[in-house]
Amino acid sequence: MNSMTSVKPEKSYEAPVGAATLVTTLAVLVMTIGAELYPPLKAWLAATFGHHWVGKGVISIVIFVVVTALSYPILTKTPRSMASWSNRLFAVVILVTAIIIGFFMYEFLFP
Repeated sequence: MNSMTSVKPEKSYEAPVGAATLVTTLAVLVMTIGAELYPPLKAWLAATFGHHWVGKGVISIVIFVVVTALSYPILTKTPRSMASWSNRLFAVVILVTAIIIGFFMYEFLFP
């Protein structure tokens, strides 16, 4: 008997990873616009990490890991659909992308 059925574990990382991705995406938005509007933040990121984008990346990884770890016990109590997290993440990524593009277009057109 060769049964190739997929069994989902009782506790899945889908919801915590989805939540961490949402929070991290918003953090990147805040850091990106914040570093442009507040030069000392950009300077600190560059001085601490060698380049401001490296700093944002390192901070993003830390945020992702911490949110995943902290939300795991909470978000794995009840089953959740990955589709709901995917839809939320898609909407947030589109919104954040539009905000960042709009911000830089505004900065370019109206210096």
